[in-house]
Amino acid sequence: MNKTGGCKHLENKTTMVSGNITVPSSLQNIIKIIDPAKQYVSIETRRRSNAIDIPRMCADIFRLSSLGWSPVIDLKEGLVRTIREM
Repeated sequence: MNKTGGCKHLENKTTMVSGNITVPSSLQNIIKIIDPAKQYVSIETRRRSNAIDIPRMCADIFRLSSLGWSPVIDLKEGLVRTIREM
């Protein structure tokens, strides 16, 4: 595993080894779990400027991995479990 904890930086995109997880795709997953009839629509005027934000982030789980830890539940299943408990 590399120092970035499994991230790949290609063409201005950061992807996890398990796949590219973006805010819009996470929101779509949450909406599908809560109410599949709903749809996520971005309001362009509410978007932040990339000039002041970090355009891409990637969790660094290198230290956890070096201790032998690795995630056993994927993001979608984690969202399902969390939402069910609410």
